[in-house]
Amino acid sequence: MFTRDESLAATYPSPLPAFFPDIKDCKCKRSVFHLPVIEGVSSLRKGLCEGAYKGADSLFGFPSMHTIKHTGNLGYHGVQVFQAPSRNETMVLNIVNKFEDLKPEAVALSKIGKKIYVGWPFLKEGIVTSISDEMFKYEIQVQGRNRVVIKTPHRTNTFDTWRKRTDKIETLYTKRFGVIIGDIEFTAQVLLLKGMRREMNGALVKDFCKPGEEQEFAIQTIVDSVKHPDTRTKEEAPRPLIEDFPLDSQVFFLGHGHYGCPAQVIAHSDHALALRVAVCATLVDASCL
Repeated sequence: MFTRDESLAATYPSPLPAFFPDIKDCKCKRSVFHLPVIEGVSSLRKGLCEGAYKGADSLFGFPSMHTIKHTGNLGYHGVQVFQAPSRNETMVLNIVNKFEDLKPEAVALSKIGKKIYVGWPFLKEGIVTSISDEMFKYEIQVQGRNRVVIKTPHRTNTFDTWRKRTDKIETLYTKRFGVIIGDIEFTAQVLLLKGMRREMNGALVKDFCKPGEEQEFAIQTIVDSVKHPDTRTKEEAPRPLIEDFPLDSQVFFLGHGHYGCPAQVIAHSDHALALRVAVCATLVDASCL
């Protein structure tokens, strides 16, 4: 039980004694904590361990500005901090645009249909569906064995709309993040990775957003590849049924008639399982194709 120290109370009288009474039913305990001793270690290492990945070689999920070439300088840039432009100097980054002076057809052929990473420096995986500039939208069409670039003019007044979107992207980088990406000549329409999906044949594949849900990114801010991809999104080929569903393993039947009932694997074939399904406390045999 905690009580007020009478000597301290006499020296420092409480201004609100009625509001802070003694705690009569306190469940707290006091014990002495001794720092643990690490056996066999003479000293601790301060910093990264030997062989740790850093910079552009960092494991996926760790942000790094080194995945895109850039330069930096200190100056007054008016970066937005707490909804107001900063009055102090800011370290501003300038992205090196490797797509400068390239033709849109060349960019389209090299990027459309390819998996890339966007959201630099916090990279997210996606797949490019089309490339756009202020006049045309560029897509790929397969004709025989060749991939041909098809360019479609923007609709009426879309020129102004496209330029407003690019200005918004550029302003976000420069005023919010302190990154100068330069003039946006092309944008990439990207379907972002949502997660993983299990196919009917048992294969584990990447699940991207559906067509029509593309997000737009400045072409100079995309990253072609990373050295250490995310192992959590590694695709897997179908495995034999005996590996996924060993004999006597407990499963749930999701077929017609007894959906959701508990079941037990009793036999295998190349493409089917034989289950013993529990229905109303009675065991019956069924086949699951």
